[in-house]
Amino acid sequence: MNIDRREFVGCSAIGGAMLLNGCAPSVRDAPRVIASAYDSFYVGTGTKMQGALRGAKAIYLAALAIDSWAGRSMLSAERQSVPEVTRAALWMGLRVARLDGAADKLPQVVRTLDHWKARSNNLAGLCVEFADAASQSATDQALFLRAVHQALPRDLKLSVTGLAADAEGRLAALGAMVDENIVRNFADGAPGLPPSAHLAAATALPFRFRIGLRQGDILPDLTAAHHHPQFAGDIVFLVNAR
Repeated sequence: MNIDRREFVGCSAIGGAMLLNGCAPSVRDAPRVIASAYDSFYVGTGTKMQGALRGAKAIYLAALAIDSWAGRSMLSAERQSVPEVTRAALWMGLRVARLDGAADKLPQVVRTLDHWKARSNNLAGLCVEFADAASQSATDQALFLRAVHQALPRDLKLSVTGLAADAEGRLAALGAMVDENIVRNFADGAPGLPPSAHLAAATALPFRFRIGLRQGDILPDLTAAHHHPQFAGDIVFLVNAR
């Protein structure tokens, strides 16, 4: 969904010459990612529901996490209640911080998906969020995603975000196993890369991709991404009001 960029005016002309000093827009005035202008949202752990979700076409809801506990892989719930979403397409989010032993937790993940679907949710699929791509290899991620694909009911899709650099083509070899890749235009605790870098990473893989934007961030120029044949839409990662 495109957002019209704000026009900046107010430079005065004296003697037919424009005064350029101070006319450039400040960071404060730059156009921002406004949730109400979009229709797809990611609601992370601890993030509160917002009014923009009422008109959503797709909602990605963090629900489960695979992490370490006392040196062992553990599956935990990040959302206690089962949502009831009938209008928007609903994706259950699975955060994976530990890959060792993660595939053993998939039967429990599938049971949770079945439980969500039984509540008359318009369940679209599972969104795997790799929480620490810097310490995970593309090979290990690809092996886990193959296991997810095999375990996932055939009527559910597979979305991923946080993929590692794929120098050896392990992820690319997944082909049609992955339905979409959410490429985040931001990095928690670090400066975000330019949109061109994210686009290059997205189009290097054979999956349809979405661009993940963080609510309130400066709106990047996504013209190239929006015109790419693999582009599937923008998605806003909601944040709590500060």
